Amino acid sequence: MALVKTFTAYELQETFRNMDRDYYSIPGYQAILDLFEETDCGENTELDVIAICCDFTEEDPEYIVDNYDNIDEIADCKDEDGEIDTDKLMEALNYRTWAVELSNGNILYQNF
Repeated sequence: MALVKTFTAYELQETFRNMDRDYYSIPGYQAILDLFEETDCGENTELDVIAICCDFTEEDPEYIVDNYDNIDEIADCKDEDGEIDTDKLMEALNYRTWAVELSNGNILYQNF
């Protein structure tokens, strides 16, 4: 017999927290839920906390640009004043992987 549970972002956070893997904000957890809902084709998806943590990262745009500056498209998102063009950054990330800008200003992206 299979047990099925539908999560809210807060319940998902609690599940991750119970496994010492509370790596995301509430908007991040909601984006993860939305992604799985969009891609599950109506099928139930088994929750694999470790796989999600290995596959997805949430960071602020500054961190992403500073740590992926070896990728030209991402390095070019920061101007000489240090300002980040978030639209350009999202375009560069989505060219390489899946990424979504969150309501808290962070970006959730699939690791690449």
